[in-house]
Amino acid sequence: MRQLLTLILLFAAIQRASAVDAISNEVRTALIPVLANSGVPGVAGSRWLTTLAVYNASTDLIALLPCGIPNRCPPEVFMFNPRTTERNPPLGFTTAGVNGRLIYYTAKDAPSLFFKLTVFDASRNGRPAEIPVVTEDRFRTSVLEMLDIPLDDSSRTTLRIYDVDDRDGASVTVRMFDERERIIGEQNIRFTSSGYAHPGQFPVAPAFIVLPLSFEPRADSRVRIEIEPATEGLRFWAFVSVVENATSSVTIYSP
Repeated sequence: MRQLLTLILLFAAIQRASAVDAISNEVRTALIPVLANSGVPGVAGSRWLTTLAVYNASTDLIALLPCGIPNRCPPEVFMFNPRTTERNPPLGFTTAGVNGRLIYYTAKDAPSLFFKLTVFDASRNGRPAEIPVVTEDRFRTSVLEMLDIPLDDSSRTTLRIYDVDDRDGASVTVRMFDERERIIGEQNIRFTSSGYAHPGQFPVAPAFIVLPLSFEPRADSRVRIEIEPATEGLRFWAFVSVVENATSSVTIYSP
């Protein structure tokens, strides 16, 4: 009961801008890179669905805090029971999830929370692929390397990058190298804001970059991708999805 009261008070504090600095050390963040509970249409009639499973390994109730924006959060904190797995818990703001969602919980509860996120093409009953749910100890602040990424004509390859602080104007430099370590592409790219940003508050969703990749003129190649933060203090993460054109089979490449 005491823990429940503490969590409710914490949630109320998150919604007050003046309290953010005071409680920031008590809150932990997780990035859900894609959240599409109701399906998202894709190429060639595909319909992409995700399943998020969250396990509470503790002997106490745990709260997931859906957002920190005053007057825009759902009225309830999502609570779930000890030793319980919840599938697709009601986190609110489902329309914000296509390009990532952020959720929050107390530092005390962090060791007891376990996540699994999968994505699949429901139109072809495809096999699910797992995408990591990224806790804040895995956010990157320096150069991130993505190795051995395939590029060929039979698949669609997409790089997705997330700024978990949803800051306006933040950017990264993306470089791509061929198998001989020759640079074959370089560009500085600015993040697109989630549209849910509110200064001084915990964001609902990250800023994002969605970058389709191609390699000409040679097919059947593998590349190394280097992502360097170009904005001071940037906290980011990235992954690459490779979708086969014929089957919609998905392979996820993550750091």
